[in-house]
Amino acid sequence: MATKKGFFISDRSGFRHRLDQRVKEPGTGFIVAKSESDGIFNLVTNPQNRIRFPIDKEVIKDARPPNNSDRNQSWSAVTTTWGAETTQWNFI
Repeated sequence: MATKKGFFISDRSGFRHRLDQRVKEPGTGFIVAKSESDGIFNLVTNPQNRIRFPIDKEVIKDARPPNNSDRNQSWSAVTTTWGAETTQWNFI
């Protein structure tokens, strides 16, 4: 018969713990201490082990970008003075 002062050896770490700290993990069946237990999440029941396919509910109408013909400039139309360039950059 186990007493309160008894000990057990953890299946996970091999350390000695008190019997009142003993917990059996549901997925693996290991007997571990409460401080070592992963609770309901372990190697078997981890949410990352489940495959989920995300559903993309976002629909983009006319997915192509606009042509921006008003922003495109030819080389001959562009000036090299700094004052003119800063005003052109403000419209972009």
